[in-house]
Amino acid sequence: MFDKAKVITGLYGLVGLRQPTSTAYAILDAPNYGSRSGYYSTDNPFCKAEFLIDGIDDSAASDAQINTYIKQLQESSITEVCNQIFSDSDYIDRNFLYKNTFNLVATETVTAGFVGYQIIVSSKKNVAFEIPRILLNFNNAGIVKLQLFQSNVPDALFEKTIAFSSDNHIEDLGWVIDNTADSYKGSYYLGYFTSNLTKARPVSHVPMPFPYKRDYQNSIVKSEISELQIDNVFIPYITTEEIWDLSTNQLGNDNCFGLNPDITVFYDFTDLILRNEKIFSKAVDLSFQIKIINSYISSLRSNKNQRISADLVEKAMIELNGLVTSNSVLNKIGLIPSLRNEIVAVKKQIDKIKEGYFGNPNAPKLITLS
Repeated sequence: MFDKAKVITGLYGLVGLRQPTSTAYAILDAPNYGSRSGYYSTDNPFCKAEFLIDGIDDSAASDAQINTYIKQLQESSITEVCNQIFSDSDYIDRNFLYKNTFNLVATETVTAGFVGYQIIVSSKKNVAFEIPRILLNFNNAGIVKLQLFQSNVPDALFEKTIAFSSDNHIEDLGWVIDNTADSYKGSYYLGYFTSNLTKARPVSHVPMPFPYKRDYQNSIVKSEISELQIDNVFIPYITTEEIWDLSTNQLGNDNCFGLNPDITVFYDFTDLILRNEKIFSKAVDLSFQIKIINSYISSLRSNKNQRISADLVEKAMIELNGLVTSNSVLNKIGLIPSLRNEIVAVKKQIDKIKEGYFGNPNAPKLITLS
């Protein structure tokens, strides 16, 4: 898995187009004619910016709209390449923190402070986790402000105010912790300040919510979630919503705080991609060229200044797919098979450097196409 938004932002501008010499077509903005890798897709004569601009469906498109369209083509190329390279399963584990049955009878006494769970990620660099949802177990309806802190960052990474019903309430979160931040390897704290646990309505006859105890058989036993160490944590008497003095942490108590997070652990390649962008440049360039050609040969415009003729479209199709003569002799390797070959080559390079990210000789290898 990789964070699509971060990868697109990080790799955009890795390749580019050369600014056309014709004044009428010299409309590319700096991000589109820049190239950090030195690869320019317009060096392919079938990928001239003029062909691309003349083939845009809306003949009245502004310069800004054209540049946005070109940007989107490159972004799609980046995503397509990374999806093909990191196509193997990245799943490690998933479970609720507590998986055993418990009684909805006795409740905990909530002490003033921060209550929740300390989460420590294993030393493998590419391990990440997500909290897609959380199950709240309180005896009455109420409101709680749930927060996720990281030991090296003062403010909460994520927070959400949740209005919940009594007994069991499932709330979607989608909180993802990847490995792109400098503070990635600290401790994480999921929970709430008890001052932020309130009644459903501020009237005297509405009862306060209290978390149910897990005192039935093995209901207090936590799931063993691979690559994570999770402990109960209590920090007494604090109310300021920022990371606290970690020496005041009280770990290991058996209190249940009404929280049962659903946690997914997976391999995240976002950091690997961003720190090794040059490896992907040729593949992104080839994919970008393919998208440029497909863009103008599939254009809905009828008036293309005779530039995109039927003859050009036929030659462009050969450029895409290659040419095999009647006697089965390969005369030209097309862009599409060239991209496939480059994807295989990049996978091999990634396998060589991946070990430094996992630091584990038993880490799963990317499957290389034969």
